[in-house]
Order: sequence, then C-alpha cells, then structure tokens
Amino acid sequence: MYQHQKKKQSISPCKASKLRQLHGVKGSRKIKMLALQLDYYIKEEARMKYLNAQVILPDALVKELQTYVQGEYIYVPVEQKQQKRWGEVSGYRQELKQRNQQIKEEYQNGISMECLSEKYCLSVYAVRKIIYQK
Repeated sequence: MYQHQKKKQSISPCKASKLRQLHGVKGSRKIKMLALQLDYYIKEEARMKYLNAQVILPDALVKELQTYVQGEYIYVPVEQKQQKRWGEVSGYRQELKQRNQQIKEEYQNGISMECLSEKYCLSVYAVRKIIYQK
C-alpha cells in the first residue's frame, strides 16, 4: 500500500462478533430497535400519567366523584403554596440569576453592552434590561 493511501480502520472480525454477542443484534436491525425503544420511551414520558381513584381515595369519595364524572380523566392541580416557580425544579432560574449577576459585574468593570450582548448571545436590549433591573 502506498503512503498517500489511508488505511480504513475497521473492527476485527473477532471483536465484531463479540459485540454482536453482547448486544444480540446485527447492524441496521440494532439501530432500528434502538430507535423504536427511544420512540416508545419518548411517548411514555409524554403520555399523561394517572392514578386509579379506587386505589388512592376512600370509597365514599369515589362514589361522590362518580356523580360528576365517570371513566374520564380529572386534573387535580397542586396547591398554590406547594407550587414551585418556573425554573426552580431544574435549577435554571438559579443559573440565570448567576449569569445576570455576572453581566452586571462585567458592565460595572467597563465592558460595553454591545460586547456583553455578543458574549452572552443576547440582544443589547436584553442586556440593558438585565443591567438596569432592580
């Protein structure tokens, strides 16, 4: 083989057969199966979860609910005092607070709004709102 020709890297037949044994599936079929599993998982997560009222509620309450609705889904909202604000569960609210504080500090150290808008991928208007918010 000439020096200018690149040698294709491939998995040795022995290694490939071990991988197939580990996963039990060959090539494109494996990819299709993984895609189907991912699709199923996404649908399961998106699907509304429900609890059977007969399992969690007293019989008297189930009978009372049945006078209003039968065989349907009911949404029971979270109490207002227990409800979390946007971004509190994921921690994103805190990340934004830290980012905004950093923007304010950098502005106070002399960096222009235009530079900050480029650095943080925000509009100048958004940077201005962050800097002047109380």
